[in-house]
Amino acid sequence: METVTAIATLGKSSAGTPVTEGGTKGTYKFTVNFAAPFATVPIVLATPLQGTNYPPGSIADTFAITVISVTTQGFAVNVNRVDQLNGGWDQALRLQYSASV
Repeated sequence: METVTAIATLGKSSAGTPVTEGGTKGTYKFTVNFAAPFATVPIVLATPLQGTNYPPGSIADTFAITVISVTTQGFAVNVNRVDQLNGGWDQALRLQYSASV
């Protein structure tokens, strides 16, 4: 089994692509590339981490993240801030993930 665990910086909501299908509001799509490709498509688990541009634990932002596609090269996620629905964020949001084959 090959497993890679890493942290990717997604950034502010403005760095993502707004998701507008089905009347969705406040959801942004981000793409993460693996440092090296996998031989086959991995299983990806992801969780949000507070950005480094604020002191740890100093903000109450809360996020939901859904992995929406995975390839051997990387994956895409939809991110929504759930403590302020339909709102964006200005922290440099990070994503910790594990990818395994």
